[in-house]
Amino acid sequence: MKVLITGSSGFSGRYLTGHIKNEAEKSQSKIEIAGLCRSDRQTSDDLVNQFKGDICDYSEISDAISEFKPDYTIHLAGGRTGSLKSLFQTNVLGTVNLLEAVREHCDKSSRFLYVSSSAVYGYAGDDPIFEETPLRPAGEYGITKAAGEMAAISYSIKYGMNVSVVRPFNLLGPGQDESFVTGRIISQVSDILKGERDSLSLHSTYSCRDFVDVRDAVSAYWSIISDPEFEKRCKGRIYNAGSGRSTSICLVISLLEKITNREIKINLPDIIKPEIIPCQVSDNKKIIDNFGWKPEYTLKKSLSDMLKYCENKGKY
Repeated sequence: MKVLITGSSGFSGRYLTGHIKNEAEKSQSKIEIAGLCRSDRQTSDDLVNQFKGDICDYSEISDAISEFKPDYTIHLAGGRTGSLKSLFQTNVLGTVNLLEAVREHCDKSSRFLYVSSSAVYGYAGDDPIFEETPLRPAGEYGITKAAGEMAAISYSIKYGMNVSVVRPFNLLGPGQDESFVTGRIISQVSDILKGERDSLSLHSTYSCRDFVDVRDAVSAYWSIISDPEFEKRCKGRIYNAGSGRSTSICLVISLLEKITNREIKINLPDIIKPEIIPCQVSDNKKIIDNFGWKPEYTLKKSLSDMLKYCENKGKY
């Protein structure tokens, strides 16, 4: 079996590669894992091959797909920040390029998982969000991920491709960078412990999110795409991947105080702007019922591992 991971050098890509290797060893299956990313630097010893390619360049993507001919494609690559125009180019047209290449060069049984985001929901109220909840993305990223979803599902409808979509909620985990709120908090707390700063600087502390460990998230991705009944349970379908719990930033900081056994001071701006998305929490019943997946990492464990990773320069 051949598995291609786009965005293999990214935060989720590195964990997904390791997870698939572990699953292959447990089941004694032969799985060849290839990565596709903009860099030509080998990012993992678990990859049998790494293709350098920009998903916005169809010729590069087509060449990689033609050479490797994956049985499974897990599409993680994309942009998170930038203008609507630039994100549309990457997250929508890039996705279409990949779908076209898979359609052109792979067997009809080939499977494709589009990794979307809970950002497509925007603010849907304080109750758990179902997969059928209307999409109301509030920013450029959410808009383009929603459009990417539509493109992916359209290929399943129009061409009969084996395409599924997963919507992870707010990821966290060891090695997360500061573009994520938890990554930013952990980095600052690490600096506090080293005596390099005396407090956290945040925009607010009252927003609530559904945090899911990246190690649980990649397990969800693999549960979907490797399902023996993919055509029945996954083709053309969408799944949430979240903890099913809403947690405030205040509680995140409180947990870190328990982990570090010290009080953490917080600096907030004089005027706190209202949150566009004050709360999000997933309804994860569908993915649990269909695949038996459930989060294994508690929030406290995730935060503790993140802090250890940061303190030990990439090891925990």
